[in-house]
Amino acid sequence: MPAFDYRAAKPDGEVVHGRLEASSQDELVQRLQADGKIFISARSVDKALNRPSKLGDWRGSKFNVELFTFELAALLKAGVTLSRALELLANLSGSRATAQVVTKLNEAVRGGASFSAALEVLDQPLPPFYIGLVKAGEAGGKLDQTLQELATYLQRSRVLREKLVSALIYPLMLLIVALSTLVLMLTVVVPRFAALFADAGETLPLPTQAVLFIGDFLLQSGWVIALMFGFAALLVRHMLSSRENRLVVHRAILHLPLVGSLASRLATARFARALSTLINSGIPVARALPYCTAVVANEAFSKAVTELAREVRAGESLSGAMARAGVFPELAHNLLKVGEETGALQSMLEHVATLYESEVERLLTRAVTLVEPAIIVIIGGLVGGMIYSIISAVLAVNEIVL
Repeated sequence: MPAFDYRAAKPDGEVVHGRLEASSQDELVQRLQADGKIFISARSVDKALNRPSKLGDWRGSKFNVELFTFELAALLKAGVTLSRALELLANLSGSRATAQVVTKLNEAVRGGASFSAALEVLDQPLPPFYIGLVKAGEAGGKLDQTLQELATYLQRSRVLREKLVSALIYPLMLLIVALSTLVLMLTVVVPRFAALFADAGETLPLPTQAVLFIGDFLLQSGWVIALMFGFAALLVRHMLSSRENRLVVHRAILHLPLVGSLASRLATARFARALSTLINSGIPVARALPYCTAVVANEAFSKAVTELAREVRAGESLSGAMARAGVFPELAHNLLKVGEETGALQSMLEHVATLYESEVERLLTRAVTLVEPAIIVIIGGLVGGMIYSIISAVLAVNEIVL
């Protein structure tokens, strides 16, 4: 049975450590609750190596917002005061960066600032969405519940992001290896045959002459190509620093055959998940919408959400405003219309978010399935073409000699 190193809080706020064997983390939480303790975090122990895994830990060099939010919510639910909870998290953190951030927050809170105000003055302030939720939790006296909602939202966002990255790693590595193979053949293999063909001159087949020219160009002027790519990357980065340019590019992306559908569903999923979290924390729709502009990661959607907020404040329904925005999938605003009519908007938003997260995963899997063989066929064709050009040249030279 797996073992877990856990951290938990007693009813008086004291944080304790220990190790328990449990079939799953859910069972561990139940056993701790039966013992009168509040679960904070746990790490599974790999018995074969006799060392803990990094699941649920934050011992990197960066401030882990997700785990900080989760642990702070757990301590507040256990009845620990905000200042005491921040002090405990700063002392128990295994990351120096985290300890410094939490200590700054605690100093600001002890100085009389609200928690949301303390978050706003950090060296690297958290997103408006995060701070807006904290403000709502403070106003409603439900900071612990709000932080729990935030931790859940951050976890789901991270899981979705990791799925996207994992799906793209293999085709990206395949493309890098394939291009490296092509460059290696053109700059190392082909030049060695060039000396054999030096006396053949114009009698070489045209494909062979083309391959030799490309190989020679890469050897002599490869640095020019690298410089051009670097300059192009800097130029694109500079252009995308302007919101107007990003809006044009992001709108164009939404009209691409497969990529547009993927980007639209991803932005809709993020929008629905964020709005659901905000509403569940007690923030009205009209006030919640502006906080969602920062989470959609697409300027066209961000502009549409800003317009949604204006129309909803003017008395328009959310689904009606979404239908006129022209960027949201039709199914999304139809489902939300049903949610508004039945008084279940928040649960319907959760359903929409889950639906489109699944759609994103399905579309990405399909795209990767199509891209992988396409890369193999294209690179195989190019390598085969180079081999054919060399063999045909060898045969041509032999004919000249004979």
